[in-house]
Amino acid sequence: MPILLVLSTLLLSACVTTVVAPQQPNGRPYTVTIALDRAVIRGAPAEHVDRLHLVCDTIQRNLVEQLTNVGFDTRVIYHRSEFVPGPGRIMLAPQVVHFENAFASVSLHIRFEVIGVQGRPINRFEYN
Repeated sequence: MPILLVLSTLLLSACVTTVVAPQQPNGRPYTVTIALDRAVIRGAPAEHVDRLHLVCDTIQRNLVEQLTNVGFDTRVIYHRSEFVPGPGRIMLAPQVVHFENAFASVSLHIRFEVIGVQGRPINRFEYN
């Protein structure tokens, strides 16, 4: 499925290359809805909460920018339950699994799940 290849390439590379989003058979762009899971913030120590909000905001902003730049119609929702699956629509659901901010280093672990047009997961991958 070419859309998975494009999403994987964008998310696993530090920069956008010459990737171009595939189009639907009708010539319209696919809609990628982003639902960033911020649950890790609820269990974070108080001194990390502001930093975690900043990290999550930056991840979300960068995903929207990258996906839009290559030709996807990109939307943001705040709860996975808001996603309406259907032809030409998929959801990218990143989840910050682990965040550690110690001295001059940061450890970040993100899990990505791609939800297909039928509302079921079609791919999962992780980034450390």
